[in-house]
Amino acid sequence: MLAAPAGFADEIATKTIELEWEDVPGASSYVVKLEPISEKGRQPIYFTPNQARLVEAVPVGVYELRIRSRGKEDDALSPWSDPVTIEVLVKRLEPTSPPDQAVIEAKGKLADVVEFAWTPVDKVKEYTITVWTSDAKDKPFTFKTKNKSKRLTVKTGREYYWQVRFESATDVMYAQEPRTFSFTLVGSKLITPTNLSVTRVNDEHHLAWSPTQDAKTYEAKLSFRFLDETQYRPLKEIRVDGPLW
Repeated sequence: MLAAPAGFADEIATKTIELEWEDVPGASSYVVKLEPISEKGRQPIYFTPNQARLVEAVPVGVYELRIRSRGKEDDALSPWSDPVTIEVLVKRLEPTSPPDQAVIEAKGKLADVVEFAWTPVDKVKEYTITVWTSDAKDKPFTFKTKNKSKRLTVKTGREYYWQVRFESATDVMYAQEPRTFSFTLVGSKLITPTNLSVTRVNDEHHLAWSPTQDAKTYEAKLSFRFLDETQYRPLKEIRVDGPLW
């Protein structure tokens, strides 16, 4: 069975598709044919991989995919496989909850239930959500759902990253470019540090802030941007025991 294409870039006119299929015993190589459907007059594209896998850049569009194998002994070609439609277009998911890069105050001190939600994609069989944190001690966890949202209990005091992939419910295999979203969950009983100051000594940036009651550790991030830019760039990030960096 062919795997869904993955790993697409969306800034240029071509996309890198990744296809996998069952290896045929006795095959020395394969012929992969992509017949353009969306644009009449375009010539078919052929590839001859020597394994049951193909990673190549192709122009965006809709294709009819067929594959045949070549024998090791007699060099004979098998009949073409049944056609499969591939839409080489990026289908993007946008987060609706939590907002990307949001700072969320939990209802409890140690954990809270967070709803992960996103814009749905047509004709999807299943979504796969992967969540991980900035703490290397925390293991990533993955869940599957047929809905366009998933409620999970997560710990406070961490920055979370998450991605959503999807599986098509039809014979159309969509190109996917999963984006990474993030949010920070803070405990409701902890007070955000105040009186933040930034100094620069010998080309090194130093931060200081007022101590917060009941705080065990502090996580500090320093970002910057040029005057003609709107987006900030990360410069430093550290977790410390006291209100001084």
